[in-house]
Amino acid sequence: MSMATFSGKRYFVTFIDDESRYCVVYLLKSKSEVAAKFMEYAAMAETQTGKRVKYLQSDNGGEYKSDKLARFCAERGIQQRFTPPYTPQLNGVAERMNRTLVECARCMMEHAGLGKSYWGEAVMTA
Repeated sequence: MSMATFSGKRYFVTFIDDESRYCVVYLLKSKSEVAAKFMEYAAMAETQTGKRVKYLQSDNGGEYKSDKLARFCAERGIQQRFTPPYTPQLNGVAERMNRTLVECARCMMEHAGLGKSYWGEAVMTA
């Protein structure tokens, strides 16, 4: 989003379970936080389901190509899958979820008469 939340968050990332489509959303101050949030998500998902995360599919964004994330995935046996550049249609589940979250958040904020700085709370509620 273009405006920061009250706590300084400017981005959000979604992690979606491919089997159940269960989605977890994290608000981020910078894109460099993606690796730490994926580690948090993987631990939570494995604890909750009793199953190991097998792969991480993402676009070719630099936040997904960090050494920290690559090391974590290699150590845990998590295969990283990257879609080719400029092909968001190949990452359709995530793209659709992100669009749905943004549209729901905008509608809630409009309906409630809230300013743009509430986008983070609205996305987390959506």
